[in-house]
Amino acid sequence: MAEIVERLDRLAREYMVQEQLLVYLAAKGISIYNAATGENITEAVKSDPMKKAVIQIQGVFAELEKSLLVKRLARARERKRVENGKCEGKKGWNDTEPERKAEILKIVKAMRRKTRNGARPCRVIKPLLIG
Repeated sequence: MAEIVERLDRLAREYMVQEQLLVYLAAKGISIYNAATGENITEAVKSDPMKKAVIQIQGVFAELEKSLLVKRLARARERKRVENGKCEGKKGWNDTEPERKAEILKIVKAMRRKTRNGARPCRVIKPLLIG
């Protein structure tokens, strides 16, 4: 049985995980082929120490690349949070439709208001949403 991976960094972004996956899959009789090079990675690791070293180095650099990306994204989120006060999470109605603020507030207040018998006035809200 054989599996194809686009590149080794797509198999795993951490070197230790990559190494364990290669050992595990080889033990199960599954060969891994690198689509970028066409090389049988499982055989390369078993037979050639130089190719094994290159594969290990690729794994180390994939892990480094992931760590740098995570750090860069964290800094960007923090910078956006400082600028806007919010960065992550679901966007609120005021973020997506600020020009409808007054109209939406009217709908929300109508939804919260109860009638004299304590029921919520659903029939009052429908025309506001449709209209």
